[in-house]
Amino acid sequence: ADRWVEVRPGTLESLLAVARARAEVIVDTGFSLEEEPLPNAGRPGRNQLTTEAIDVADDVLVIGRPDPVGLSRLARGLVEVGERRPGRPVQVVVNRMRSTLGWSEREVVAMISDFARPSSVHFLPDDQAAVDRAAVAGRSLGEGGDCALSRAVARIVDGLLPPVRLAGRRSSRRAAR
Repeated sequence: ADRWVEVRPGTLESLLAVARARAEVIVDTGFSLEEEPLPNAGRPGRNQLTTEAIDVADDVLVIGRPDPVGLSRLARGLVEVGERRPGRPVQVVVNRMRSTLGWSEREVVAMISDFARPSSVHFLPDDQAAVDRAAVAGRSLGEGGDCALSRAVARIVDGLLPPVRLAGRRSSRRAAR
């Protein structure tokens, strides 16, 4: 993360073009879309890689938390992405959704809809036990066995990526695991 100053403008866009020719590409970016107020002696701005990735993305998932601070940040982020990508679809993922907050999924969608019109809203349950088991075992969540969180992640992936063809037949990405 601290090596962003070494990346020349346009490099990420070129790299993504090469990667796209070979496979589906997922880029996990920083959160900020703010432009640097003053140029940094020919170096890229701190958030340049994030804005370049957002600009060339086919799909954007904006991820937020369902608590008051998280929803405030999510709303601000959705407004910024909407200004950067006017008229282009954005999907929202609400991470660590839990009933103890007192809001239903429908109520969270209503709050989000006050700031943006996402093409979809997905919810990931707060399943700390599954995350802990995977981390302790040194495995990904998907390798850790079946749980509500891994199923929710799989649904998001299945909705984003085209089905995988196995041995001449169509199957879901989930079956390909």
